[in-house]
Amino acid sequence: MKIVNLDKPIWKQLGRMRVFIPSKQLISLALSPLFLVSLLSSCIFLQHKSIKPQIEIPDSWNAKIHASLKKEPLNERQLSTWWESFEDPVLSSLIREAMERNLDVKNALSKVREAEARKYLAKANFFPVVGLSGIFNISRRAAEKITKETYEAGFQSSWTADIFGGIRASYEASEFDLQSSKEYALGVLNNLVSQVVKTYIEIRTLQNRIKEAENSLKVQEEIYELIKKEYDVGLKDELTVNQILYTVESTRSSIPNLTSQLEEAKNRLSILLGRAPGNLSEEIDKPGPVPCPSVNPMLGIPGEVIKQRPDIRQVEKKLLAQISRVKAAYSELYPGLSLEGSFAFQSSSLGNLSASRAWTISFGPKILWTLFKGQAIRHNIELQKVIEEQYLIEYEKTIIKAIEEVENALTAYGNEHERLISLKKAAMAAEEAFSLSWKKYQAGLSAFSEVLENQKVFLSLRDQIIQREGALASNLVELIKALGGGSGQITDVSIKGGIE
Repeated sequence: MKIVNLDKPIWKQLGRMRVFIPSKQLISLALSPLFLVSLLSSCIFLQHKSIKPQIEIPDSWNAKIHASLKKEPLNERQLSTWWESFEDPVLSSLIREAMERNLDVKNALSKVREAEARKYLAKANFFPVVGLSGIFNISRRAAEKITKETYEAGFQSSWTADIFGGIRASYEASEFDLQSSKEYALGVLNNLVSQVVKTYIEIRTLQNRIKEAENSLKVQEEIYELIKKEYDVGLKDELTVNQILYTVESTRSSIPNLTSQLEEAKNRLSILLGRAPGNLSEEIDKPGPVPCPSVNPMLGIPGEVIKQRPDIRQVEKKLLAQISRVKAAYSELYPGLSLEGSFAFQSSSLGNLSASRAWTISFGPKILWTLFKGQAIRHNIELQKVIEEQYLIEYEKTIIKAIEEVENALTAYGNEHERLISLKKAAMAAEEAFSLSWKKYQAGLSAFSEVLENQKVFLSLRDQIIQREGALASNLVELIKALGGGSGQITDVSIKGGIE
């Protein structure tokens, strides 16, 4: 088996070439069937040295891992349907609808079908081309003034032999492009699921904040009515009434802002579901708790995450496709062989065409070797190699970015846990301080401003706790997404489309 080193210019491998005029015997030998069979059986393969990624993958995570997370190998089955661990039927229903109706997912699936169609086009180059031909010709000699009609009908065929693997390399590139498009669709789907869950968490968080503000407003209004009655009979001064009044109105003013944020979140969710804004079901309008997963994800190691994330696999397939294109570009340096044949009937009248004994048949090989094209072939090889290098850089960058996202998500999740614990402790102390200050005020031992201040701190901490519970759930979603959660939902996308 002969190996051609493509890193060395072919003219240096062939040595000095002398210009000569080939003899008839040499031309006959070059076109003889024996020579062509020998050329086909020589099996000259292209040797292209592709560049390998130069990235060191860490053996473990650098960030501090919270105790609630499991330091165990990744569970692909758990990650593929991770949202089910929230045990929220409304959320699961929304995700199923988003998978079916989201426009970004439909567009990604369309790109998959496009890539599959291109693969079939590349595959067609392996097979012969057969076609029918028909010719009608009128000729007339000016001296004889005789018009002659000629009719011809037949078929033609040709087949290109893939001696140097150019067709095979192009087909492999199309296969890798198809795989890359599927990984892209998986990435779009994973991103969609995480956006739906995070938006749903935001909606539940805002609903609970509104509910908490309305409850606080109700309590403050009751206190205001009590103080107002005491003021009317001269037991309280005007300062105390105004202090509780601005507290009531301040709480009331926060509700419209929260309501606006809630409507914006609902509209974003409608878009994710492929609906027009303002067209959500009544189930989402009913306030519910912020979803919390019953089982936290297993972290695995960085090497497992690289295999799990579709964005990394997508760039990897792009790189492999480009390596195949480099091989296809190298094949242009060598001669191409095709077998061509034709058969046709000829007649002077259309009616006698099928019965005509005048026919022609031709069959034989055709060799085409581009010897000069202004260095276009060489420049195309360099171009494809530069593109390969760019994909390699993108591949390395994507790996580094994926590790960074997991590290950041681990840090954010752990810190949010600690913050939530501190806020709950602070809220308990603030509630006790508010209760004590109210008792002291009723006993005449403290001013009403102290009661209002303690109440303000307590209500603020309650609101922060609701926000941080939502942020903790969102951070967990980001961590699952960074680990590659959701992969495997698109198992097969055919040219007819659809998710299986």
